[in-house]
Amino acid sequence: MKILKLFPIVIILWSFCLPSGAQESKATKPVVKGNPAPQRKASPQSTPVKNMKPVKEPKPVKIGKSIWSQENLNVTSFQNGDPIPEVKTTEAWKKAGEDGEPAWCFYNNDPANGLKYGRLYNWHAVMDPRGLAPYGWHIPAESEWEELISLLGGNTSGGKMMSTGTTLWESPNKYATNETGFTALPSGTRYYFGDFSGIREGTGFWTTTAIDLKSAFSHSLDNGFGIFGTGSVVKGGGLAVRLIKNDLLNPGFKTMAIGDYIWMAQDLKAVKFRNGDAIPEVRTTEDLEEAGKTGKPAYYILRKGADVTFFYNWFAVNDPRKLAPAGWHISTPGEWTDLLSELGGAAKAGENMRKGRFNATAPGVVQFGTIMSAGMMAAWWTLEETGTEFASAAVAPFILSNEIKMNPLGKTFGLLVRCVSDSIAQLPGPRHVFGTMTDQEETSYKTIVIGRQTWMAENLKATKLNDGTEIPNETDRYKWQKLSSPGYCWFRNDRDKYRKRMGALYNYFAVETGKLCPSGWHVPSKDEWTALIEFLGPEAGGKMKVTGTDYWHAPNLGATNESGFCGVPSSYFSDSFGDADRVSYYWSSTSDSDRDAYQSLLNCDFSDLKCTSYKKASGNSVRCLKD
Repeated sequence: MKILKLFPIVIILWSFCLPSGAQESKATKPVVKGNPAPQRKASPQSTPVKNMKPVKEPKPVKIGKSIWSQENLNVTSFQNGDPIPEVKTTEAWKKAGEDGEPAWCFYNNDPANGLKYGRLYNWHAVMDPRGLAPYGWHIPAESEWEELISLLGGNTSGGKMMSTGTTLWESPNKYATNETGFTALPSGTRYYFGDFSGIREGTGFWTTTAIDLKSAFSHSLDNGFGIFGTGSVVKGGGLAVRLIKNDLLNPGFKTMAIGDYIWMAQDLKAVKFRNGDAIPEVRTTEDLEEAGKTGKPAYYILRKGADVTFFYNWFAVNDPRKLAPAGWHISTPGEWTDLLSELGGAAKAGENMRKGRFNATAPGVVQFGTIMSAGMMAAWWTLEETGTEFASAAVAPFILSNEIKMNPLGKTFGLLVRCVSDSIAQLPGPRHVFGTMTDQEETSYKTIVIGRQTWMAENLKATKLNDGTEIPNETDRYKWQKLSSPGYCWFRNDRDKYRKRMGALYNYFAVETGKLCPSGWHVPSKDEWTALIEFLGPEAGGKMKVTGTDYWHAPNLGATNESGFCGVPSSYFSDSFGDADRVSYYWSSTSDSDRDAYQSLLNCDFSDLKCTSYKKASGNSVRCLKD
């Protein structure tokens, strides 16, 4: 009997050690500043209770396709049972915000206000990995609020959300109709420095979407005009919280910002490809194995009570019709490396994945026609193929270790899938409407329309030309200077730290191949850079730089990022690497001489965009322009 019980574990661990190119991820904390996920964990004495039901189920109201809570959240403990600190004094409230600690309060510290309006929470409580929302519900992201606003007719439609009359709301409240049944109440707010304001006159609601290190998106309603406002609030402020109910088979993609990425906070449960075609569902795990043997996409659903798990074979993941929904993509090994860094490093990320907002479970994997290691482990596909029979996966042997490794697993296996947003987490500065594109290695980028041009709003990261040719990665500075053929490097030769934010640095010889950008895109010419400058005007550089000094060195003169270009300092490589936070050099496709080519420069000390000429052997960033 003991041998039979241990057999599934032995088999699955053998598959982790397949010799076909498995590489352990190097998990290094990124040096650039982003929107880090809270690293606070439940106390050692408290264990999260799986499938924990709330004492009182939130009162629901259906608006569009979503079910919202009809009342403000009024809980005093996290989902795992740990108490949320009540903070009363202005000094303690301000300190909690500055220290990133969760907190709640009644308006004016009066419990009677809590009975009417619910509690006010800071953003650190909203994002605590122990879970502020009760089981089966989640706190909406900015995109979910924006979807609601659009459904109701725009920002002037706030009255449709507000309870009527002047018993709770101050007069006039004349625009309130509450036709949605949302029943918003004027709960007021608490400033980050501890003062209260606005009860009976307005209310504010948190989103889970950060704007920068200090603030997050919020939405507000007022008694004067019924405007559904969108704004930013310092994370230490106190606002009300509303919830959206999770739908297990169509969850609405509960999301989380971790580092520079926006991840789905749940495993994918798609039944259709992006183009609308049905993904073949099989009835048994044996059928999933057989589908994989013939190279056919398929998924299998495991149901255990309220838990629903979707196992996909790799052929569903890699299908050209796209398994990930629009605006999302299947996670890559590089994104997993960055995620594990944010979760405390690969060696101990498993604990944070199970207790935190990642919401990892351990359903096992479908292997050789049966479910192996159920309740002991989980594994997620990536888009990286590692041979004709294997593809890269993030493997979490929870029962044995908290270490997460990237290993090749058989393409016929059934694994979980996590998706990542095509856009990076919101950078400081104004909001923009971004498009998306993918390069020749299926890396996704956000894009932005500026005037009549469509630019990539992130630096290129490709390590291959668009015909599949590998670009040599040269790390030695002496060999780099002697190159007369295409080459690239990562800043300070540290891919894990700098790839996502800075992209790669390329010499001009990679640019002049004409194949560096993906099909349909090209490296802009000097004239096209000039056209951008002429459109944006004398302060073009400031309009292209991310605001503040989280990324740029002070003074970051003139930075507004109003163009949406999202310029961050990506430095350069010549005989050495430049400073990490002062400049960005971008290649043009225009040669100036046998030795030099034109480039554009953003600088922390200037608000203009400078066009200069420099040696082709230099390593610069690349932004691609749509044909």
